[in-house]
Amino acid sequence: MTKPITGALVATALTLLASGSAFAQALSQAEVETLLRGQTFTTADFGGTGTITWAAGGAISVDVTRPDGSKVVDTGTFRFAEGGYCSTWTRLRTTEACFTLRRTGPTTFDILNRDGTLDSRLTAR
Repeated sequence: MTKPITGALVATALTLLASGSAFAQALSQAEVETLLRGQTFTTADFGGTGTITWAAGGAISVDVTRPDGSKVVDTGTFRFAEGGYCSTWTRLRTTEACFTLRRTGPTTFDILNRDGTLDSRLTAR
């Protein structure tokens, strides 16, 4: 009787590992600060790929190239708060918005909007 249950649990665990879902976990405020402060990541955002940097002093910058060759380049400020970080951009978004992060793999992370929807993806460099 325990064999079908054990088999089902093993199958579920293997499916989660194969899909990467086993990694999906929300990061704490302290983990977000340690992860982002002074770091540059590869990002999938604004319909393209590029880099985003959280400088140690609170400056943030993004440089993304879209498939058509157009670029999204901006700078702004950020602060760690509300379980993640909040940012304001010079051109892209002039009002502050706050985000949380979840780990999706050993070096990959999702940035989530306050409502839990996906904003962008990060890969550690």
